[in-house]
Amino acid sequence: EYYRASDLNIPVVELTVGKPIPSPHANDEFQCPYKIKSPGFDETNIVFGIDELQALQLALAAAAARISSINSSLGLDLRWVGDEHGDLGIKIPAF
Repeated sequence: EYYRASDLNIPVVELTVGKPIPSPHANDEFQCPYKIKSPGFDETNIVFGIDELQALQLALAAAAARISSINSSLGLDLRWVGDEHGDLGIKIPAF
């Protein structure tokens, strides 16, 4: 049986990552937006990279860092749905 977090009264943080597109600021860079939303919190940011893949990777890394910061500063216990070990579900390769 499947339950949604909202059905169980569990706070949810929603991450939306946009498609990387050419930056309007420079011909040789791309931008990738991401949005973090939860009850009482709504934040949109844009990350820049030298190509589409780097922009996407940097957006995911920035989002992971921001969600981790929110988690710590608000004393929350955010984690990937179904993970009891605190994994936020965003896997970024180390550079």
